[in-house]
Amino acid sequence: MATGADGAIINNNTFACSAYSIGHLPWDPKHHALTFKNNVCVVTQAGGSGYANIKLEEETTAELTHSHNTFFNCDTGGLYYDDGGRQWFPNGVGELTSDPLLDLDYHLTAGSPCIDAGVNVGLSFLGLAPDQGAFETPVVPANAGDV
Repeated sequence: MATGADGAIINNNTFACSAYSIGHLPWDPKHHALTFKNNVCVVTQAGGSGYANIKLEEETTAELTHSHNTFFNCDTGGLYYDDGGRQWFPNGVGELTSDPLLDLDYHLTAGSPCIDAGVNVGLSFLGLAPDQGAFETPVVPANAGDV
């Protein structure tokens, strides 16, 4: 997570947990902005789903920028705030709910919908666009198997 005068930036991470909530951000949206882009959030609970979500302390609609994230194996959604009951933010631009197809080391595998599905946030990337998640997938030339 990067911080600055304008708040926190959480970009290009892979979050995984065995059940329910991925994380709780004690964020003060009245004083700091939050940017959340190109992340993959997965609940790995066998036989069911939980909440692959990030909890914010209170409503942050004016100060929250989120897009191009994947929230997989969720009952309800991705980002919410708690005002005595869960209030879910609608998914942003480019946000997915499909299986990111992670390997055991949390890298994207061939056919993942998260490959080239991110937005440019100023980090280097391979391919047509950044990948979602913590690891950029190497580009394999189309004729690599024709040797």
